[in-house]
Amino acid sequence: MSVLGVYKDGKMSSEAWDAIAARVSRSLGAASCEAAYTESAMSPNHALWSAVDEYTLANGPTDDLLAKLAPAARGDLILVVIVAGKLPTPEKIKIQDENQNRQAQRNMAPQGGGLGGGSGLSRNSGPMFRAHAPPAAVDRLDLSASLFSVHKAASVALVALEYSGESVDEALAGFTAKLASALPGATCTGWNWEAKIDPEAVR
Repeated sequence: MSVLGVYKDGKMSSEAWDAIAARVSRSLGAASCEAAYTESAMSPNHALWSAVDEYTLANGPTDDLLAKLAPAARGDLILVVIVAGKLPTPEKIKIQDENQNRQAQRNMAPQGGGLGGGSGLSRNSGPMFRAHAPPAAVDRLDLSASLFSVHKAASVALVALEYSGESVDEALAGFTAKLASALPGATCTGWNWEAKIDPEAVR
């Protein structure tokens, strides 16, 4: 499996991959998986990643883009992690709890409400890239891993988790556990950049 990187907040993000690389790598049975997408200004493939930046800002990491990058993939699959949404700040959690407690007292409930919503875990499957609009006024983190088949030139699976708790670590643990369960025996194999990809073909 070849890891492209992380698509977050409407663009590719090398920083987001750095934050989750260790956990995702372990779920793929490796000590460390190297993502193809790096900070474009520092990459020897600067022109290519600049083109990828332009493309994903406009369209997201679509099958069409992955098909153009596929000749450089060493693995049979290309993995893209997609992150959308965010968790509430501690201050917002406190305000919500206080408001809910006051509401509970007015309703003569036996105890306060808390944040509510439970773990918010769910499993989804479907075609690869669907643009995630940032949820409005909803404190939720959506994590998904899209799997693109190099041989079929199409996305073949999506592993997704929706989390509405309070801990990023808990969300990542749940997500990587699902990923490991969905891909038993998977390994990351990197990229071969001797296979030249024309940046202009990506734009």
